[in-house]
Amino acid sequence: MSTWFTHNLSLNRPEVKLPSFDNLRLLSKWFHQQESNLTDIRPNCGASIQWFEEPNRTNYAVVFVHGFSASPSECNPFPQRLAKALHANLLCTRLKGHGRTSNAMREGSLQAWLDGTATALQIGTQMGKKVV
Repeated sequence: MSTWFTHNLSLNRPEVKLPSFDNLRLLSKWFHQQESNLTDIRPNCGASIQWFEEPNRTNYAVVFVHGFSASPSECNPFPQRLAKALHANLLCTRLKGHGRTSNAMREGSLQAWLDGTATALQIGTQMGKKVV
């Protein structure tokens, strides 16, 4: 089905541009820097990493992807409660153009959102042994 989906919508295989981090504190710093590069993120709408205890790899990592035209904070506290119940690290991603000005939504596209989701899942594999 995924081949049909990408073929019929003219999408390319997701492109993930993510360094590999031996130290999860560096991952956290890199992730924060990516969000800090944007100056128009609305309050409480940015992406975040929340460690279960310290920046250590847990058995599970929860990767939360918000819906269209939403932002990570709109489903709180569900992702936090799920991560806590699983003793998991949590990544709340912010898809391209979301959580910013209405003009920023023009930057988004199906391909950009597919790439962003793939990147979030890749980050999740560094944060946990299994990704939820």
